[in-house]
Amino acid sequence: MDALLEREGKVESWNDNRLDELSGRVDNGFKEMREGFDRLDQAMREGFAEINGRIDRLMLTLLVAAIGIIGTLIGGAVF
Repeated sequence: MDALLEREGKVESWNDNRLDELSGRVDNGFKEMREGFDRLDQAMREGFAEINGRIDRLMLTLLVAAIGIIGTLIGGAVF
């Protein structure tokens, strides 16, 4: 029992230092996590920008095709 009481003071100071170290590690972990989310957000923005460009080109192609088909139908009906 006396051995446990002797170590009690050492354990408290150890716990304080360990808790400070743990707090720092947790802060660093959250910082790394935020940086990872920032990289992911940037990658998603770039990916969506590429997809938007493809959709714009598809819409233009469909519009040109529709105008061509309508023009052909009108031209065939007139002649």
